[in-house]
Amino acid sequence: MSTWPTVFVWGGGRCGRSLAVALHAAGVPVAGLWNRTEAASRHAGPLPVPTFWGEAVPAAVGLAEVVWLTVPDDVIATEAARVLAPHHVALHAAGAVPASALRAAGPRSAAACHPLQSFPNAVATPDHVARSTFGLQGDAEAVAVARALVEAMGARWFEVSDPTAKALTHAACCLASNALVALVDRAVAVFAAAGVSRTEALRALWPLIAGTVDNLAHVDEPRDALTGPIQRGQPGVIEAHLRALRERAPDLLAPYVAAGREIQRLVPESDAQRAIGEALSRALAAQDAEPT
Repeated sequence: MSTWPTVFVWGGGRCGRSLAVALHAAGVPVAGLWNRTEAASRHAGPLPVPTFWGEAVPAAVGLAEVVWLTVPDDVIATEAARVLAPHHVALHAAGAVPASALRAAGPRSAAACHPLQSFPNAVATPDHVARSTFGLQGDAEAVAVARALVEAMGARWFEVSDPTAKALTHAACCLASNALVALVDRAVAVFAAAGVSRTEALRALWPLIAGTVDNLAHVDEPRDALTGPIQRGQPGVIEAHLRALRERAPDLLAPYVAAGREIQRLVPESDAQRAIGEALSRALAAQDAEPT
């Protein structure tokens, strides 16, 4: 776009604050950032954009051409009805909510523009936003505006055509991000069974996790970033893991076996892989056979 539209960000949480700052840094005029309370609005400290709070809708919202709602999923429709006007191009940042949640409020055009990113408690830097990809879905005009804003911030985007596809991409994000946290929690618990504190365990595991994430950034298929004893075909190592888990952390045996089977999906079949699969199955069967 030769001239950027004026944007108002409605919702001053982690995502909204970070997007407002990134838009401002990109030269996009930001009419304001709204939060529900003064305390919440001031939580992040001074920001380079006008800030508003309270129940009244600021006049600056009416002057904006684009309103980007970054409020919780369950209030998107009600907040849209409160703030949107017929001249607005309306966007929301929710991953699981389709663009249609905005249409009842009667904006000129509506789209979902969801950042596939985890934002920190503090305001994320524009570079953090620029490393993100945004998922777009909705009306053609609003999608075009969203695409231009995303590109202005230096980020990438993809578009899906319908609400079901949008829900699928959000499910994928939850697997890649939220499930990763749950899996790391299991790994920390295994460290704790070895006598290492949970805090020390997380610090010890982080470089390994970060190295794996970095490997994923440089391949086209997840399987190409895989390392470890299953990828190398080492059933003896896996059997040692299983014996230790059964002795010291029996409640973590089933998650280990489930993860092992997922890893095996990524590895070509071989005699070593069959031996690993049999060891995983035996360990789980033996645990199931034990009296409760």
